[in-house]
Amino acid sequence: MAIVAVKSRLIDFEWLWRSLICAFLLFAGLAGNEYGMEKRASLAQLYADTRSGRADVVEHRFRQNGENYDLMVRWATGPFSWYQFSEGGSMDGVSPELVEAFPEHYAGPQGHTFPKDFDAANSAGHVRVEPYSRQSDSAFWAFDLFPGWWAAPAAGIAIALSILMLRTRDHHYANRWAWFWMFLSTPLGMIGYILLERRPFPPVRAPRTAEPMGGFRGFVLGTMVFPILFAALALAVGYLLS
Repeated sequence: MAIVAVKSRLIDFEWLWRSLICAFLLFAGLAGNEYGMEKRASLAQLYADTRSGRADVVEHRFRQNGENYDLMVRWATGPFSWYQFSEGGSMDGVSPELVEAFPEHYAGPQGHTFPKDFDAANSAGHVRVEPYSRQSDSAFWAFDLFPGWWAAPAAGIAIALSILMLRTRDHHYANRWAWFWMFLSTPLGMIGYILLERRPFPPVRAPRTAEPMGGFRGFVLGTMVFPILFAALALAVGYLLS
């Protein structure tokens, strides 16, 4: 009876760590997907978010070329709330006549004074400031998780799972080629690996009795089906949190 109870607890613990890792990978993947799909916002909103401390990180690039400037700025108020503003124009700013004629477009803060205005809004120094850079669009989803506290541990788990998968010859559900394709574009493949495969993890399993999924089916799932499912899930999460 004691042996059965211990075995039951081990099984519960096994499913607990599997579930926690799956939930973390899904969170990191969805948060990384939101980065690069920013909502359009105004400089007034940026300065308000910065002064109030709602902004976690601000990435900006301000370039001046003679009498003209180019501004790109992106900021987050949470893992699933990214905003962006871009503008270019004259360092003299918009003329008062245009501001009066089109207040809906030109009223409020203007980009030519961004460095001074942003420093004033972030005078308390609570916001982390980073240089503006576009997402890398890597073929491996775990390399596109920046920025965020979750990026390094999620990438570490993803790389460790990839190495474990490649070193495991005898899989039950799908072979290594199939898992390779399913690991690439979204975390869904790794979540499936953790939930469906037993052989890479203790205890030792008996030899498989059926042929695992091949590389072609894994390629279709990993490059076509999973990205569509993940995009739909990301849209649903974005809608619920908006």
